[in-house]
Amino acid sequence: MLSEAKSASGGEEQNQPQTQPQAPAPKKGIPVWLTILIILLVAILVGGGVGAYFYYKVLSEREKTIEQTETGETQKDEYAGWKTLTLDFSKGILKYPQDWELTKDTVSSDNTLVSYQINYSETAVSGGAISEYNLTTWLKAAQEDQPYSLSAEERQDALKLLQQIYNDQKITSTTEQQFANFGLDFFPYSGQGAVDLKYLASSDNKSRGFTCINVTGQDVGIPGDYIATLYNSEKNIVVNMSYRMHTYEEIKSLNDRIEAYYQGEGATADPAEATQFAEQIQAEFKTSVENFDRSDFSFGSLMDTVDKSIKSLSFE
Repeated sequence: MLSEAKSASGGEEQNQPQTQPQAPAPKKGIPVWLTILIILLVAILVGGGVGAYFYYKVLSEREKTIEQTETGETQKDEYAGWKTLTLDFSKGILKYPQDWELTKDTVSSDNTLVSYQINYSETAVSGGAISEYNLTTWLKAAQEDQPYSLSAEERQDALKLLQQIYNDQKITSTTEQQFANFGLDFFPYSGQGAVDLKYLASSDNKSRGFTCINVTGQDVGIPGDYIATLYNSEKNIVVNMSYRMHTYEEIKSLNDRIEAYYQGEGATADPAEATQFAEQIQAEFKTSVENFDRSDFSFGSLMDTVDKSIKSLSFE
């Protein structure tokens, strides 16, 4: 009985189900959508950084190029192939075209003026000049009744006008009115006969002055001299360039009309009437210059060349 009971008890133990050990729960991973989002954000940040680097690098290079242009550092390219003139008084540097031949023409005994003829020859019908004025001696060298030159008092006033233009950095209505009072030296033959008066400065802005076209002279007709004058206050000098344009089509046709008039009815006309006719022709020229672009004229490119040359004026 006892053994049966034990046997029965043992059987019950054998028949009870055995408890299996549980496997550890799997770890939860990062959701797929979050992984994609992180990858996209990293790509944007990296790409944006690279893009910003190249953007600012290009921008920096562009600004540097602009700055070099404004400061004249690209001047060597602009004047490639041009010749160089070293001025006598100031030792300034002036560039001029390859096809200009310079001949030293005037060296004043009073150390006031040195000038060079441009493309001068005995048979030349057109040409120009480059002149440098030493203002220190120029102001003192004026002589009474000296022909074709400003008087001592006029020279003082002329310098004041140049200084005013230099400080204003433009031609004002006041300076334009004062300009009419001067002639000769580094001004046109007569300030009243100046056409298209404009402000001009060197590329480094250290020399400043004016340009104009002269339409009056000793002879009847339009000489058509293009005048470019720069004043440098530090060196106390004036550099002047002039080039006669009377052989160009528009000016020549007007002078032909004046000559035909004087050979015809003007030959017996009252002098005042003949002068009035010439002034009418000059007024026509002035109106055309003031109402059309420089590029519209056959002499426009020459004026551009003179401007470019004198704007190269610099001092070490």
